[in-house]
Amino acid sequence: GVFRMVAPGQWVWCGTPGRRLLALGVHNGSLLGAGNDHADVESAIAQTAAGVVVPARSAEGGGGVFRYDGDQAWTSLGLQPGTTQVYSIETYGGEMYIGTWPHGLVFRHAEDGSWQSCGRLGDDTEVMNLIAFAGKLYAGSLPGARVYRFDGPERWPVVGTLDRTPDVLYRRAASMAVHRGELFVGTLPSGSVHSMRAGLAVSLGRALP
Repeated sequence: GVFRMVAPGQWVWCGTPGRRLLALGVHNGSLLGAGNDHADVESAIAQTAAGVVVPARSAEGGGGVFRYDGDQAWTSLGLQPGTTQVYSIETYGGEMYIGTWPHGLVFRHAEDGSWQSCGRLGDDTEVMNLIAFAGKLYAGSLPGARVYRFDGPERWPVVGTLDRTPDVLYRRAASMAVHRGELFVGTLPSGSVHSMRAGLAVSLGRALP
């Protein structure tokens, strides 16, 4: 579920859309939750540990994105085919994009309310995060700890492989942030932070006449 801080140390329960939420995002003034479609959490964890891809619960798909409508109310914006978990939500070009597991797919929320696939991140299985930077959409992956750039319909060239720790099952480009005109990426299991620049970014803290 989700909680909202109304005063320092004071949290208010905001309800749940009926499943675990793996991430929160904002798009068009709405707060959104990224869903985990597993009906039985303990069973799903055990299957994942054994290398079993847990199937979506419905023929339509799984994962799901949910809009917070206030108080404890949530509205489903639909499920995604071939998906059980949504890990990231980002606005790019005025549209909402999400990153998913277990097939490493990115989806775009179309005007008709459907979810359109924008392609897969190479052979990676999880899109851990998405971020808009310098006019492009970037994605971080698992298990390859790679950063990809979205260059158009289903084209995701690799920008870099950031964690090459040997003898581990999963390497993650786990977190992303834009700071001082650069894109920063945190990685696991190495714990290293990397940054890159794509041209120059300029900001002005007042309105232009």
